[in-house]
Amino acid sequence: MDVKIRQARQTDRDAVLSFCRRIWPERDYSESTWPAWFGDTGRLMLVAASGETPIGVIRGEMLSSREGWVEGVRIDPAYHSLGIGSRLLNNILPVLRDKGAEYIRSLIAIDNLASQRVFEKNGFGSPHIQRPFAI
Repeated sequence: MDVKIRQARQTDRDAVLSFCRRIWPERDYSESTWPAWFGDTGRLMLVAASGETPIGVIRGEMLSSREGWVEGVRIDPAYHSLGIGSRLLNNILPVLRDKGAEYIRSLIAIDNLASQRVFEKNGFGSPHIQRPFAI
C-alpha cells in the first residue's frame, strides 16, 4: 500500500473527523480542536494519506524550549496494524527534536493498549505509573 505522510490540510478535516468518530464515538476531541490546530503555527499536524485520502493523523507541538508533546494519534480502523502509527511518529519526532525537544511526552488512555504498543515500539517508555482518580 502506498501511504504518504504529509502536513495536514484544511480540506482533510471531514475525512479525518469521520475516522476519528469511528474510533472514539463518545470521547474523541478532534472536532473541537481542529480549528485551534490550524490557527496556531507552533503546532504541527501530519496525516498519513492513501492517495489524497487521509487514513491517519498525529499532532505535535513544543511545550517549552526543551519539551515536545505528541497527541491525537488516530488511524482509520480499516488501516490498523499496517505500521501507520509508527510511520506518523517517525515523521513527527524529528521535527520536534529539530525544534529543541530533549524530551517528548504523550498521554495515552489507560485502556488504549494498541496506542501504548505503538509508542513503546518506537522508544517511548512509561516514566510513571498513572492511576486514574475521580471525585
